[in-house]
Amino acid sequence: MLFGTLLLCGSTFAQTIIQASLTPPSVPVVDLGNDTTVTPNSPVTLTAAISSGTGPFTYSWTPASAVDDPTAQIVVATVANTTLLEVVVADSNGCEATDDVNLFVSGISAEQLNNNFGISPNPSTGIFTIELFSVMSGSVYLHGLNGALLFEGIVTGGQERLDFSHLTDGVYLLSVVTETGVSNERIIIKK
Repeated sequence: MLFGTLLLCGSTFAQTIIQASLTPPSVPVVDLGNDTTVTPNSPVTLTAAISSGTGPFTYSWTPASAVDDPTAQIVVATVANTTLLEVVVADSNGCEATDDVNLFVSGISAEQLNNNFGISPNPSTGIFTIELFSVMSGSVYLHGLNGALLFEGIVTGGQERLDFSHLTDGVYLLSVVTETGVSNERIIIKK
């Protein structure tokens, strides 16, 4: 409800109550489906299925280099290595929704891809501890959601501290490449 005071001529005051029914806009919901296994460099079609929101919609796929048109609802993705694809959908009200899908390149099992490392705490203020599970060393890459490489390093055995406190609040993609495959994890920095 909205409340207000109305000043009438001659110093007479009256209070009015204005009732309004406000309906928030329908927020978009996007679904890319399940993670899938693909053959290296073979095209696969992905559709950003929208189930609510107010059209028209805009689309932004990352990494843009992995798809034929990073601004389309339906894209053809071609990847040589396991890749996490993300789409951000915005509706005409400026509301956004995000979804992602892993395209696993055949020859690498899902267990290997998902069990190479642990990261904690997540979210964090920027200081993370990474622990390698079944391997002794790996290459670590941190990308922004726009695909920009922000960090590259090597992790060897056990636990190591990663300091990303210089980065702004947001969501980032941490990838670990080992002899058993590639693992990806979204990390959140919130100060």
